[in-house]
Amino acid sequence: MRIEEITYETKNGKKVTLRSSETSDSNELLENLVRCAGETDYLGRYPEEINRTMEEEVSYISKLLENEKGFDISAFVDHKLVANAAIACIRGNIKTKHRAGFGICVSKDYWNMGIGDMLIKTCLDHAKKLGYEQVELEVVADNKRAVHVYEQNGFKVCGTIENGDKLKDGTYRDLLMMICRL
Repeated sequence: MRIEEITYETKNGKKVTLRSSETSDSNELLENLVRCAGETDYLGRYPEEINRTMEEEVSYISKLLENEKGFDISAFVDHKLVANAAIACIRGNIKTKHRAGFGICVSKDYWNMGIGDMLIKTCLDHAKKLGYEQVELEVVADNKRAVHVYEQNGFKVCGTIENGDKLKDGTYRDLLMMICRL
């Protein structure tokens, strides 16, 4: 699904443009994902685990632009891709097609500017327009800032996956499962 361009202003006065990711953004999307994965342990992968080729990324974005039940939105500041979020159907069968999954990453240099909040609100709005009844995500339990932002946008904790993440150093972290009913 294609999301039309929307312009917001950050807390510090910067203009942020949200729009569908395009195939021409593929290189920046991959670079941002690798950068974000290296800036925090709160994402689901380490940078070296992101091994999608440029061709695979172009194909992924092309399919999303044609997908009637999912989309990918990128955030740009000064024409630089700084964040990305996506909505995807959990499963398309009758019993679960009302559920969507949500994922987001924001470059560390752009944290605390409200960009994540803008992306969440935009994704939830468009998910509702697509007919989803609930959006689901997993978040590291000790990522208090993210949990707070999700709760401000209507998400509620519905469960815990104990030891859901295992870090390279062998330590474990719990994951919270959160749901936002639309």
